[in-house]
Amino acid sequence: MRDEKQVAFKWKTSFDRLASRWADFVDCPKRLKQLGPFIMKQLSPFDSPRVLDACMGIGCETISLTSKGVDVVGNEISPQFRRIAAAEADRQDVDIRISSVDWRELVAEFGPEAFDAVLVLGNSLCLLRKRRDRLRAIENFGNICRPGGIVLVDERNFRYILRNRRQIVLGKFRYSGRVMYCGTKVRGRPIHIGDDRVTFVYENCASGGPIGKLDMYPFRKGEIMELFRPAGFPRVDVYSDLERGYRDDADFFTYVLRKSG
Repeated sequence: MRDEKQVAFKWKTSFDRLASRWADFVDCPKRLKQLGPFIMKQLSPFDSPRVLDACMGIGCETISLTSKGVDVVGNEISPQFRRIAAAEADRQDVDIRISSVDWRELVAEFGPEAFDAVLVLGNSLCLLRKRRDRLRAIENFGNICRPGGIVLVDERNFRYILRNRRQIVLGKFRYSGRVMYCGTKVRGRPIHIGDDRVTFVYENCASGGPIGKLDMYPFRKGEIMELFRPAGFPRVDVYSDLERGYRDDADFFTYVLRKSG
């Protein structure tokens, strides 16, 4: 338990340093132009779906889905992100429900088969650097997802990053800004690229000054699908920058994992 508490504390402090500028990095309105319809399409087979936004962040998807009448719980471990999401929901006059549960404790909090869909978006799963933590989180995602339900997970194109590490560290990082992280005031780029750790720095685009850093585990091609299969997800649809199919030059891959049922 001591190790788990230290990991959770590291998540909170890392995000809190970045939280005040995260909206400038995300640009929620631009992000939701593509991501919003994509999520609604994945939810369309469900009658009155119940959704867990497992990594709510500043609340883009939680607020948007709630405003459309979807039953959503927004989960976020960072208190600063929770405050920002709550304030933005108030500004939009949207009443959101917020929880703060470690992914490894989701079943204990919500019970089994509590949700039709679980969103694990924003390149969040890679922030669990240890394999045992990733496996425990995925087991919990599987257990809280109802039979026939879905988990949506995305990741950066780490294959591109690992293959081109030398050029990227020198400053030649390709990122279109069309999906997920669409802002023009804050940029993120890798400054360290190792086989088991990629460090992103986030910078003010106007001044070039650093805002904060995050360490990530770089998933290999097919690794996320392999990790979810034993948790009860034999079927998966793959999207590249939210378009169906695998495209090697995508910025982000999104997986719609379907639970047996």
